[in-house]
Amino acid sequence: HTQFSWMRCYTCLDPDCAFIAYWTIMYVTLVMYICTVGIAVSTFDLDAPDERCLWSAFNWFDFAVDIFFVIDVVCRCFFFGVSVDSSIVGGEQRIILEPDLVMSHYMRQGITVDVVTSFPVQCITMAIYKPCESSGNIGVLRLLRITRVSRIFKLFHQPQVRKWMKMLRRSVGNHNLIEIWSHVTSVLLFNHV
Repeated sequence: HTQFSWMRCYTCLDPDCAFIAYWTIMYVTLVMYICTVGIAVSTFDLDAPDERCLWSAFNWFDFAVDIFFVIDVVCRCFFFGVSVDSSIVGGEQRIILEPDLVMSHYMRQGITVDVVTSFPVQCITMAIYKPCESSGNIGVLRLLRITRVSRIFKLFHQPQVRKWMKMLRRSVGNHNLIEIWSHVTSVLLFNHV
């Protein structure tokens, strides 16, 4: 019993359900988009407004991506159940589906990183600047958009991603996994530069 027991009017989604698996695939795909296409678009100014001073399709897509990450924080706080390692030596998993316990677990574990990395840069940019003004402040906007790469840190807080990493580690081995990770990191770093 917690002080939030009044929240138990519904049950959160099971962390192993198909919806959360598809949500995580979308999440990983959007992080890869930010770390590759998103950086290339910002670097080469492909999202500049046209002669009619309208936001480009890239800007609207980035707006939708930012909204997705904000919704992800809300869903993890209130609607997605969590799987917690039990303190028993057997290492059994305990699934929490009560909304108040999910929220308190999320507040203790990963909300700080998630809130900082999910800051809706594109939403703020499109709210503050008009399309024609954005071309004059392109240096500031590039720096703001590059901060979205920090969402890669949030990637490893995803329970489903951690589970997939364990499965990959078992099938590939630690040495090969470190080698793959170093290659991916070097490609992202080269792209960033």
